[in-house]
Amino acid sequence: MTARFVTGITTKQCINHAEHTWMGQPSTETSKSKGHHALPFPPHARIHRPERAPDTNWKHHKEPSQIPGERESPLCTRIRARLIRSYFSKGKTEYKSKHIYDMAFSYVQKNGDSRANANSYTGDYYDSTENGDGIRKADMMWIHKYGKIFGTFDGRQPNLLVADQELLKELFVKKFHFFPDRQVFEGANGDMEESILNLKGEHWKNVRSLMTPAFTSGKLKKMSPMINKAGNSLVEQMSEKIKSESVLDMKRFYGGFTMDVIASTAFGIDVSSNKNQDDPFVKNAADFLNMSFSSPAILMMSKSGLTFKEILGNCMIFFLAGYETTASSLCFMTFEVARRQEIQERLYQEVKDVLGDEEPDFENIGKLTYLDLCVNETLRMYPPVLRLDRACVQDAELGGYKIPKGTFLTVPIYAIHHDPVLWENPDEYNPDRFLPENRKSHAQYQFIPFGSGPRNCIGMRLGLLEFKMAFVHVIRKFQFSHSEKTKILDDIDLNASDVLSPKELWLNVKRR
Repeated sequence: MTARFVTGITTKQCINHAEHTWMGQPSTETSKSKGHHALPFPPHARIHRPERAPDTNWKHHKEPSQIPGERESPLCTRIRARLIRSYFSKGKTEYKSKHIYDMAFSYVQKNGDSRANANSYTGDYYDSTENGDGIRKADMMWIHKYGKIFGTFDGRQPNLLVADQELLKELFVKKFHFFPDRQVFEGANGDMEESILNLKGEHWKNVRSLMTPAFTSGKLKKMSPMINKAGNSLVEQMSEKIKSESVLDMKRFYGGFTMDVIASTAFGIDVSSNKNQDDPFVKNAADFLNMSFSSPAILMMSKSGLTFKEILGNCMIFFLAGYETTASSLCFMTFEVARRQEIQERLYQEVKDVLGDEEPDFENIGKLTYLDLCVNETLRMYPPVLRLDRACVQDAELGGYKIPKGTFLTVPIYAIHHDPVLWENPDEYNPDRFLPENRKSHAQYQFIPFGSGPRNCIGMRLGLLEFKMAFVHVIRKFQFSHSEKTKILDDIDLNASDVLSPKELWLNVKRR
């Protein structure tokens, strides 16, 4: 097995720097144990800097002819949801985090890397996305070029990318105890420092166990009326809007819906976001700041024994993560069915035949089998998170490679979901992929929109319930089609981030 490190310095420099960074001590001779390779690659390997991602990134890989006006949400790569509103500038990439800049500068001082300039401080991924190709394209191109395990630099932090199915099984489950944590930049997370996203070790385990009861089937059943209230409000506001306009920005409407659901289910607030489309965040922000500390979520967390900082961090992470991901998934699914009328009509007919005029809820939503296929295919083509990471907490072995303590590992979800080896015609929207007879041939980790193993997304079931119920509300009342304002891929700037999100989605909407 061969792993390669994608950068422009020598093998010895990479290994020495990795040992110094990972072990916190001067570099020593690389391990050469029989049957193992020292990370990141065999000692004899020579490495090369990757080329810019071309338009065709992967053998047999083609971009979809059209997707909504896409940007990858402004959450800094590798510090997802932590340094909100840290942006990459257009044109020449400039990373805005002083922490990463200082880390890069420190590396240059110690290693005398002659390549270091204003651009290379940001690392290989940021250099590769300078022309707007995005991490998703870089991952696919590099997997094709270097294989399904190789090294990169994030900033100046060595990082191992893993896309091999057998290694993912070890990473997520079999050897989870070696890789239980996520990459966290200490002190850079503000009020989210003690959220479930950032916690480590036993602290994470304890908080996770205390929060899991909030997402049981019983709790989700009780949330259904709140989701339906938000869904009815969504339909009401769309119906009012199409009296004067036939083309709507569905991102704004779906964003209002998800805001309402989070506010009501987590914080006990009725914000009615879509009633103020001109500036939906003004009222929401005021309500959020003035929310009662007797709201359901806060009461549940306080009774469980969580500290104030843990409660605050988890409230913020639920609010930020729950808003963007579900709204974006709804946009992508509506976009796809708007250009595939036969799929849209089949969905409408299923809702009509199975539910009639009955409102969707936790119990009956499972009867909509074709809806389930379409939701899965949407999450395959447009996973909410492009990549996830793990941190090695003790020296480990993964697929014959020695992984030193402190190593960060990245799983490229988008690239796995578009791997032509795993998926036939991966850029074609085909819900039938997820029919029971077809899923039998799927590898265990080729579909992982919410991650996998003990540290998967804790809000997965709520997110799926919200996604499906919202779509039932809109598809039974409206018909969608593409308009002249519907963006195509070539019209949009793509920036580097871990979250896939459309900036806007303009569609023709008419009442059924």
